[in-house]
Amino acid sequence: MLLSASLITGLVLAARVVGAAKLDPARNAPVEDPEVNELGGKVDDWWMDHAQTGCTYRRLNESGLEEAKHMAAAWGDSGKKVPFASWHVWSAGNVSIWICNCRKAMLRRAAQPVVLEELDSVLQLLRIICGGPQPTSGWVWVRSWKKAFAVDHAALWEGVYAYDRCPKNCVRPWGRPQD
Repeated sequence: MLLSASLITGLVLAARVVGAAKLDPARNAPVEDPEVNELGGKVDDWWMDHAQTGCTYRRLNESGLEEAKHMAAAWGDSGKKVPFASWHVWSAGNVSIWICNCRKAMLRRAAQPVVLEELDSVLQLLRIICGGPQPTSGWVWVRSWKKAFAVDHAALWEGVYAYDRCPKNCVRPWGRPQD
């Protein structure tokens, strides 16, 4: 069904009268200043320019999210990395954080580190783009790193294969998360 120009114009005018929020066409989210927001946080310009973000809009348990984030950071601090074409997941308080490494080279340097500052930036970006002070589920893809992050309810991911959670053709179907 095609909409006529007059119908579209009427819808636009009605939205202005009702006071609908302006949308940022690049992200399809309400436009706000990424430098300062009601959360008091700031997202680096680099993240705004290089990360693709998607929202699944499920509210998350704040304490579970913080615990899963710190579990991931401790894992990374111990020197462990996510190997090429693989993934790792951390779960706490019914919240899971996945990191997918989509690099295909079979080299040690293709392994991806897990860094607390990076996780903080990803979670802050999801709060700003996906909305609100309450943490919400979503994903972030950084093409230049070939690295994906996903945050959601742990129960939704039980029994799910990594290739259902990571970008298409990212991980080896025979692979497994590294301990």
